[in-house]
Amino acid sequence: MKIRKIGIVADGFINWGGGIDLIRFITMALLIDKSYEIVLLIPKKNDTKRWIKNILKKIIKREGVQKLNLHAFDEFKSQVTLRLYKDNLKCLEKVVRKEKIDILIPCIYPIKGLIRFPSVGYLYDFQHKYYPQFFSREEIDYRDKLFGEMVDMNSALIVNSLEVKKDILKFYPKSTCRIFSLPFCPVFIKSNINGNFYSIKQVYGLPDKFFLISNQFWMHKSHITAFEALRLMYNSLNSEEVKIVCTGDFQDYRSNRYFLSLKEKIEFLGLQKHIFFLGYIPKAHQIQILLNSIAVIQPTLFEGGPGGGAVYEAVAYGKSSIVSDIPINLEIESELVTFFKAGDSKDLAIKMQESFINFNIENVSKVDYSYLENISIVRLTRLKAALDKAINYELENWNK
Repeated sequence: MKIRKIGIVADGFINWGGGIDLIRFITMALLIDKSYEIVLLIPKKNDTKRWIKNILKKIIKREGVQKLNLHAFDEFKSQVTLRLYKDNLKCLEKVVRKEKIDILIPCIYPIKGLIRFPSVGYLYDFQHKYYPQFFSREEIDYRDKLFGEMVDMNSALIVNSLEVKKDILKFYPKSTCRIFSLPFCPVFIKSNINGNFYSIKQVYGLPDKFFLISNQFWMHKSHITAFEALRLMYNSLNSEEVKIVCTGDFQDYRSNRYFLSLKEKIEFLGLQKHIFFLGYIPKAHQIQILLNSIAVIQPTLFEGGPGGGAVYEAVAYGKSSIVSDIPINLEIESELVTFFKAGDSKDLAIKMQESFINFNIENVSKVDYSYLENISIVRLTRLKAALDKAINYELENWNK
């Protein structure tokens, strides 16, 4: 039986952290039982080399999926063919034909309008429908046009949650496109736990006890809910011992003043010395900080996948999270998650205080990493099964 060749399209994903994670998890899942040949298709852009490194460092394979790092590039190429192409669809099509690829996945743009080739599309979320105040009129119009074309041109789409699937059916009720919701798939990567937290703590000047927020500073992430909760927690405990550490890019392209406005609110709350901003940091550093935190806080008002990347990583590494109870987050499958009322700083403060009181730093060294590795393989197997369904459906419909 001929092994199918899958082209993984990185265009549209390599300029944001969640996109990189999606590409690596799809790649890891499709490699898990050697049933496909994989070609990773990356557009040539000014920052391509940096993003390739980010992807390659995180691809692993266990029991047939060998661990990879940047220094094992040749070994990586034996598992996945890497192809760069000039950033336009004609060049992509040329590479696809030359490599004799059978199908493309995931496509974030409606390429079927320009390339006649089997492909599975990807839709991220409908935030602009629920929070239009976070977008310009032009962005809303662009998203509406793009999503409409994706639904019209594709026979198969993958999404990160049941909520996004519901939204597609809600906003495009006449669509005949088949929607495949990918399962919740946090993945433990053992190489990320090898760092020295003491040295990392010194580098960033971290406090002894802290909660962690690992989100980009976008308006819908609602950092302010956590900051207000910290002030309420201080008032309740009559102590300012615990802090909040934030990682993530400071820029929100929709509002140049958003991060500055947050800092103004922090000053108003008197929390200048209690909230630490680290910016965008190496993944290995972030994981070490995650492992030594009290818990992850996820105050988000909207996501395309359950919990967002921060909660995926917390679950993957066996860490507790306190998460807003928006519908999509309720899809999270983990006993490590505690929910609070979205946007309610009082409820969050209560959950933070409970977490702080029950926290024991000695438990960090007691995490069962073998279990986390094994459950990750189970999750990747489930993810592959979902991807198989989308791939098979597209190819069956293409050949009709």
